[in-house]
Amino acid sequence: MLQQDKVVFFLHLLGLDTAGHSYRPYSDEYLRNIKVVDEGVQRIHKLVNDFYGNDDKTAWIFTADHGMSDWGSHGDGHPDNTRTPLVAWGAGIKKPVTSKVLEVTGHEDGFSGDWGLGAVRRVDVAQADVAALMAYLVGLNFPVNSVGELPLEYLDANVSVKAEASLANARQILEMYKVKEG
Repeated sequence: MLQQDKVVFFLHLLGLDTAGHSYRPYSDEYLRNIKVVDEGVQRIHKLVNDFYGNDDKTAWIFTADHGMSDWGSHGDGHPDNTRTPLVAWGAGIKKPVTSKVLEVTGHEDGFSGDWGLGAVRRVDVAQADVAALMAYLVGLNFPVNSVGELPLEYLDANVSVKAEASLANARQILEMYKVKEG
């Protein structure tokens, strides 16, 4: 089964969420868990690449379900509680766009400026857009109940392919709207 087309691995790392809620985001327990996850992702990346021989057919999506306040909670709508990472690389993913000095890159928001990525243009998406991105990358239809918009800025594809994918995505969203409003 691992040699079939359109194989999807989903890894849910609940430990970070649990540690953040239980011990708070700046605790030793949480910070140790981040290190464990970082090392685990590196090992998994190597394992998959070794197994598939760096076939350039693998896309990687790294994200989370929610942000967190300094107190380990979420749900009040504050940007710290809703902002989540989205890091994507590999097959079908456009390489990062770098900017010249003094250009606006998206890191001027007071939150991500200290990450050392000031020259890389940040592309924010809604959480619902991640499902559309993953479906596109795997070559599947967009999820039936999804309201996610395909984030074209992430795609390594020509204008024609992006237009076709965007039209399919728009049709899917329209059909869902018709069902809900019908």
